[in-house]
Amino acid sequence: MKLSKWEDLGKQVYVGQTIVGIRYMTAEEARRCGFYNRPPVLVLSNGLEIVPLQDDEANDGGALGQMF
Repeated sequence: MKLSKWEDLGKQVYVGQTIVGIRYMTAEEARRCGFYNRPPVLVLSNGLEIVPLQDDEANDGGALGQMF
């Protein structure tokens, strides 16, 4: 899929949503994903959940950071 199509899909799914919750992935969820780590999960107002990943191949959960 072309990058512009991914951007369009992302805009449709994520733009305008609000983060309504945050939690850590459960041990069972991490096990099912094959993760060693339990990353944070951002819960959006439309019910979708965003999980930071170690890399674009989803080899493990990642971390959230803040740039100053």
